[in-house]
Amino acid sequence: MTTPITGSSLAYAAIVLRGGAIVVAGQAFPQSGNGQVVVARYRSDGRLDRTFGRGGTFQSAFPAASGPFLADAIAQDRRTGKLIIAGGYGQGSMLVMRLNARGQLDRTFAAHRGFATVSVGGIANSLAIQRDGRILLGGYNANPEGRPFVVARFTRGGILDRTFGRRGIAQLIFWNRKAAAGGGLTGLATTADGGLIASGHIDYIGGHGGQNPGHGTAGIFRLNRSGLPIRRFGTRGHVEVTFFNRAHMPLQWFPCAMTTDRRGRITVTGGGAASALLTARLTGGGALDRSYGSNRNGRSVMPGAGGNAITTCGAAATPAGALTAGVQSTLAQLLSNGRPNTRFARRGVFTIVRPRGVFINAVLRSGPQRIVLAGSAGNAMYVARYLLPPGG
Repeated sequence: MTTPITGSSLAYAAIVLRGGAIVVAGQAFPQSGNGQVVVARYRSDGRLDRTFGRGGTFQSAFPAASGPFLADAIAQDRRTGKLIIAGGYGQGSMLVMRLNARGQLDRTFAAHRGFATVSVGGIANSLAIQRDGRILLGGYNANPEGRPFVVARFTRGGILDRTFGRRGIAQLIFWNRKAAAGGGLTGLATTADGGLIASGHIDYIGGHGGQNPGHGTAGIFRLNRSGLPIRRFGTRGHVEVTFFNRAHMPLQWFPCAMTTDRRGRITVTGGGAASALLTARLTGGGALDRSYGSNRNGRSVMPGAGGNAITTCGAAATPAGALTAGVQSTLAQLLSNGRPNTRFARRGVFTIVRPRGVFINAVLRSGPQRIVLAGSAGNAMYVARYLLPPGG
């Protein structure tokens, strides 16, 4: 399904509701002015749900001079069924908003405004809802040297939770701030103890000189319910994962999706050098999982999927740890051991050729043998549902 909205539009995130309805969130660009938040709901048969918003879509009406505005993540409060959307209010503030079942701003949220913002030097790239309904937003602060990762927590009612981190905000930098910079916290998941696991991109610009002037790594960390590092995870609460070529030079990598499985393992994936999909899996304790990857070193490289400078992607995992990832216009599937699933497609990689110009930003499971994709196709919002082969 392609849905043109305003001048152009795209989806960055999606969820599947009970009964099979699909809700996507992203950005709509009018012919003049800054982009606005857009949310669309589709029925299980793929048609727009005309009872939602205005003809199936909600579009924000924030003051254009303060923009741009976008939605980067979406989740549902399981207790109330209301939709939580996270993204950016301008370039320097995180945005969180709540919609009711009719696709309207919920004025009972955030002191009767329906949305809240917090100025942290960047936007929200990720979102998670804790068991008690508190809302976590992940991003980074572009202002200080090194650009630290940022996690903000809001109460269920949309008020900044000042019991978390420093007055509601936790900022982390565990790399040399003169050599590298955080590039977005794109993965965020809650843990049973009330804490969180997060992952993002760390950019080593000009790190090694010569023919390899820079590279990217994945930064993964774990915080407790108060927003403090859990030091038994990795090295004092954090891990960096780097990929290397045969000459043992670091490769560029843009990790942009994270999944966790029922065993507590953490899988981070994204586009990498030479149009490859790079995936790493950690144990629940923050060590590379040596049972994963063709070389059993915790890393997997799949040529032919994605691109070197792609900073958005999607991934969905089965409970046992098999992974379906979407980067650019390609889908790839890895078995739970990190090797390509050749039953999924040749070499494990499938390219979408219809419609033309597909760019995938989100992948999620919809039942045992289906996946939903969301992103863009040309200037239109793109939503698709695919059947997986048996065992996929």
